Amino acid sequence: MSNTIYHTHHIIPKHIGGTDDQSNLIKLTVEEHAEAHRILYVQHNRWQDNVAWRALSGQISSDEARRIAVSKANTGRKQSIEHVQKRVNARLKTRPHSTLGQKNKPCSEERKRKISEANKGGLGRPQPHSEETKTKMSNAAKKRTLFKCPSCGAEMYKANLARYHGLNGEKCKSPLSASIKP
Repeated sequence: MSNTIYHTHHIIPKHIGGTDDQSNLIKLTVEEHAEAHRILYVQHNRWQDNVAWRALSGQISSDEARRIAVSKANTGRKQSIEHVQKRVNARLKTRPHSTLGQKNKPCSEERKRKISEANKGGLGRPQPHSEETKTKMSNAAKKRTLFKCPSCGAEMYKANLARYHGLNGEKCKSPLSASIKP
């Protein structure tokens, strides 16, 4: 007795209108079935044949193939509120610990305090700048002056002059130099 596993393959795949009629079915080994879908994918470039080939050849799991198929099939479709609610209810039945679709439980006073501190910059986060610091930063920014690049004439801050020319007066490397030169 042979241990070979056979699959029933649709000659014209169901995803393009093939039927379960006996004239459209053929028995193939798993390897032959994978190769048949690979050939169909190469010939017609349909994602369904690609997923079938990859799943049958062991490149992806059947769960991954199912996930891809559902994702591709639903692309661009709008779902009714009733359908979405059915999915939510089904998920809640299979995952009762999930909070999907449920209202949040009220926070304790301790939790509210921690959230408030986090939003204010507490708990290891940097504190916002004081008004005095903001004024100092603003004044420092106003004192910065633009310098003209000696080789290309572009105006830039002193730090950028050093960056583009180096400290030894190298040739200008400024990205503006080509567009500004006369």
